[in-house]
Amino acid sequence: MSPSLKMVWAVFGLLGLILVSYLISVLLRPVGSYWTWLDGWVVCGVELVASVTCIARGLSRRPGRAAVLTLGCSVLTWTLGDVVLTVQSIGGATPPSPSPADVFYLAFYPLAYIAVVLFMREGVRKLTISTCLDGVIAGLGAAAFCGAFAFHDIVQKSGSGPLATVTNLAYPIGDLLLLSLVIGGCAVFSGRRMAPWILLASGIALNVVGDTSNLFQDSFGATRFGITLNAMAWPVAILLLSAAVWMRRRPSNPTTTRRASGFVLPNLAAATALVILVVGSVHYVNRIAIALAAATLLVVGIRLVLSVREMQALSHERHRQAVTDDLTGLSNRRHLFRVLDAFFIEGDGALMPGRSLAFLFIDLNHFKEVNDSFGHPAGDELLKQVGNRLSSALRQGDLLVRIGGDEFAVVLADGDAAYATE
Repeated sequence: MSPSLKMVWAVFGLLGLILVSYLISVLLRPVGSYWTWLDGWVVCGVELVASVTCIARGLSRRPGRAAVLTLGCSVLTWTLGDVVLTVQSIGGATPPSPSPADVFYLAFYPLAYIAVVLFMREGVRKLTISTCLDGVIAGLGAAAFCGAFAFHDIVQKSGSGPLATVTNLAYPIGDLLLLSLVIGGCAVFSGRRMAPWILLASGIALNVVGDTSNLFQDSFGATRFGITLNAMAWPVAILLLSAAVWMRRRPSNPTTTRRASGFVLPNLAAATALVILVVGSVHYVNRIAIALAAATLLVVGIRLVLSVREMQALSHERHRQAVTDDLTGLSNRRHLFRVLDAFFIEGDGALMPGRSLAFLFIDLNHFKEVNDSFGHPAGDELLKQVGNRLSSALRQGDLLVRIGGDEFAVVLADGDAAYATE
């Protein structure tokens, strides 16, 4: 580890100790007490250092720079929102709703969306349609669940004025989209060792949890748990997001087989959508959740159709590989046995009635000398040329087979000795 990298992780360790001390103070203080210098400026200082560290990583990193810089700007906008809110809270004043800080808070979401998508593109170089659909299913299922249960009373608690209502509704909608995108990304990265992504997803999820707890402060905001969660969620989330970009992804071992993407999240999302639709037929569930659940099952149907087609294509490709010689592209020994079994009646070994068969065996003389003198690539090219010339001399129904090495065989269907000799 380079000295600069050690210094960065030392900074993260110091910020972590400050947050642990802050957590202890929150737990020991009377419920509802607010210290501007600690709850405001110290927390803002931690967030600001973490944000600058994240941006510095983007400036010093060449591959993936856009993703890191976008993430750094997103956490910086949230930090600036906390700074504005702290300034408005000096002297025990109550910030207005909506507040100028909301401009910075809401700017966090579009930047975070872009950063998450860029991280996904960087982590998975080749995204198949099936993998994308798995992510869409997981994200839609999570959105349907949140729409049905997590944000049911947001409209009633969103405020009195139109501007306050729109502002307060923007947070759960932004959280819903961001959480859906992260869960979809977890489905995409399933089966891969992606410690930076896990840290990134954890930070975003913690930010969503903290934002949700703040919106539902009427329910548990006055409790010790609610105050602690509101106080710790955002600074810890920003610290995790900044630390994620400094983690180096472990290089994959090319000798090991990569695990296939898991189906836990897509299956769980599909089951959740089905439950929402069933419950919605008996009890009231808001229309947004119903629509998201229906969209989830629709994508599940598309995914199933695509899976069937992929299985058919895979079965056809494996069958072709099983009966084809890799070097020359001709049929192999396994295919020869199948053809001969088809010509001879199983059991007594008799030829099919009314059919004749001629069999030619071809062996190349002095082929070993070609390999020894000119190398195996020249020998491989010779085998390919021999295969092409033999194929051009055969009828369409005849079969040319490479048995192995420099040995070939030709099956002449309905051929006699005269045609075989010719």
